Amino acid sequence: MDKETKELFSQINSELKEINSRLKHIEIEASNGNYTYTDTDINSKTKK
Repeated sequence: MDKETKELFSQINSELKEINSRLKHIEIEASNGNYTYTDTDINSKTKK
């Protein structure tokens, strides 16, 4: 593979890790019974 392809796969892998981390956070909150809706920016963990 060329360098650009490796960098692209690396970036995709990094983004997938971030998505999985967010999903794990949601799973933990849901398992604790916290179903409160909060409006958050889809690209960050901060509330609007």
